[in-house]
Amino acid sequence: EISVRRRKYWHSKGKSKRHMRIADVACGSGVIACAIAHATPKARIYAGDFDRAAISAAEYNLAGKASVVHADVLAGFFRDKRFDVLVSNPPVHIGAHDSFGVLNSLLSDAPSRLYHGGELWLVAQSYVPVGCLAASCNGAKSKSKWRKIRLTWSDGQFSVWRLVRR
Repeated sequence: EISVRRRKYWHSKGKSKRHMRIADVACGSGVIACAIAHATPKARIYAGDFDRAAISAAEYNLAGKASVVHADVLAGFFRDKRFDVLVSNPPVHIGAHDSFGVLNSLLSDAPSRLYHGGELWLVAQSYVPVGCLAASCNGAKSKSKWRKIRLTWSDGQFSVWRLVRR
């Protein structure tokens, strides 16, 4: 049921007058980008990761479906482009310790890389405080980053969040 609803959602998003730009940030092997490319064949798909082994896997899995780059979160990620949608299942561990550095960078930097009304979709383990971290990005200094912050799905182990740029 979730996959059917998501496929309908991505299909409807792809009906705009121009090709949508969708980027998978911290893409790992490119599984999410591959699924989106399948659901939105007319979209322009971009994927990037900091890990060279992940990039090799993503290039193999996304051959002909996406532009893949070696990039540190959004810093070196197609700098001249803005996107309709950013998606990510960001890493939250460094060794045995939790680290929300990549997630915090995404939450902070994504609005400047999204078109107005653009969306950031995040997949994270359910214990990761995505909502709280995103809300803290909406503090006094940066009130206008996110118009909506919404938990769209959770199975108790993983959660999917949708954030909409102002």
